[in-house]
Amino acid sequence: MTFPVAVPLLARFSLGALICGAAICGIDVRAASAQTAVVAACPLDTGPARTVTSVFDAETIALDDGSEVRLAGILAPRPPLTAQAPAIWPPEVEATAALSRLVLGRPIFLGFSGRRNDRYGRLVAQVFVDDGNGGRTWVQGRLLTEGHARANVLPEHAVCIEGLLAEERLARETNKGLWSNPAFAVRDAARSFELSRRRSTYQIVSGRVAKIANIKGRIYLNFGTDWRRDFTAGVTRKTQSLEPGWSAKLQALEGRRVTVRGWIERRNGPFIEIGHPRQVEILDDDEKSAPAPVPLTTANEPSP
Repeated sequence: MTFPVAVPLLARFSLGALICGAAICGIDVRAASAQTAVVAACPLDTGPARTVTSVFDAETIALDDGSEVRLAGILAPRPPLTAQAPAIWPPEVEATAALSRLVLGRPIFLGFSGRRNDRYGRLVAQVFVDDGNGGRTWVQGRLLTEGHARANVLPEHAVCIEGLLAEERLARETNKGLWSNPAFAVRDAARSFELSRRRSTYQIVSGRVAKIANIKGRIYLNFGTDWRRDFTAGVTRKTQSLEPGWSAKLQALEGRRVTVRGWIERRNGPFIEIGHPRQVEILDDDEKSAPAPVPLTTANEPSP
């Protein structure tokens, strides 16, 4: 069976970026420190080399040509709904400071996959910063490894998702950065009432699949016996078409413990729409692939 399981860090290499025509066929980066993340076999179209003139937040930067860049594949921390002083929310401040230290005033290189602009006109790209020694540091990987962001699986920008998830896991397993904050803890699928209160927030939810249902071509992962109240994840036909082999074996998840990530909606009970297979992570039998879920006490605001 081949499901999206938690994978080890893909690779760490030495010098340079392997270029094939207009694509970065494999990112080969000299490690600036033990934290520097590298993705192998992550094909990207090369973009311009620019200098970062300002950092708006932990996922958005401005360049010397006036353009803005949204860092693809990550979600920066946002204040919880209950925060009394959201402008000084520590995880957000720390993440923005970390990004500033990494890129502000320095040359960067952009790598694209899928749609290049978001609805706000910002470029959406993987970003690499010149480390000053002939190598390049993968910015998203560094932020994830240090616990300053979470991996965000978007179908149109999922080419590097294996590496992003692996880097996030390094921080998650050691409670580094935002992972030490209960606001970003892995949530318990059984606590459906509390999940329902967190509508429109990005959550990582862990639980055992009680039943798989296929209704008019849509596959549902039900985490309880009452689909009207319990937590459910839904897989659209479009998502199934991305990896037919994966969708054909979803029935085998019944009784397995999995982690689902995405935006909480209300469709009867709390619900997450699965837009890409890597939003579902199968935990090992010993359940060491992710921290044990904790009672949900608060949650972060949705990202723009």
